[in-house]
Amino acid sequence: KKQVESLEGEIRTLESEKENLEMSLADPELYQRGEEAKDASHKYKEVVRLLELKYSEWTSKTDEVARAEKSGEIPN
Repeated sequence: KKQVESLEGEIRTLESEKENLEMSLADPELYQRGEEAKDASHKYKEVVRLLELKYSEWTSKTDEVARAEKSGEIPN
């Protein structure tokens, strides 16, 4: 359960970072600063990739917890 909670915290942080990057990338002025725009785009792609990974891990861990609770290995 602690791993699930930890993953949820990581996901919240990444979601916030993704939202901030989306706001930056929506600003037309960013693209006047070529290197900064390129860096923001790369960072956004990395955050999206990490989010997909963390969501996958979260799904796997929550399934494990549910099975363990169902089997009585850990209390609900």
